Amino acid sequence: MRTRGLTLIEVLVTLGLLGIIASLGLFATLGEYRGDTLRSERDTFVALLTRARAHAMNNIAGVPHGFCVDANDYVVFAGTFSQSAIEEYQPLSRVVARSGFPACGSGSEILFTQLSGTTTQTTLTLLQNGQTLTVSVNGEGMVGW
Repeated sequence: MRTRGLTLIEVLVTLGLLGIIASLGLFATLGEYRGDTLRSERDTFVALLTRARAHAMNNIAGVPHGFCVDANDYVVFAGTFSQSAIEEYQPLSRVVARSGFPACGSGSEILFTQLSGTTTQTTLTLLQNGQTLTVSVNGEGMVGW
């Protein structure tokens, strides 16, 4: 006489297949999360660069505005860089590496001139887990990514 139901082998095979499918989905999700971290970091500093340029072009406080990076933060400042000139800062992500970013107080800060927004041409690069994102600032102050 046979009873209806599933055997233990059928249940184990089904659970094994579901586990494999779930783990593949988890790896895909983690890859997207890492990419989101990198893109979010890019968006943060692009917004700050754009804000510094907009403040310079609008001649806020009658001085140029700039962007730089200190040990822990992205920094937007007015005039020449000093602690009292800082207008805004955002914390850096610890999982993203940076290349080409000007250090605050080094004299190489990105400085946008008043009314025109022109600056020195530069390229900034973010690196994370083999992915690279590049942002360029041309001589006219346009930020491209």
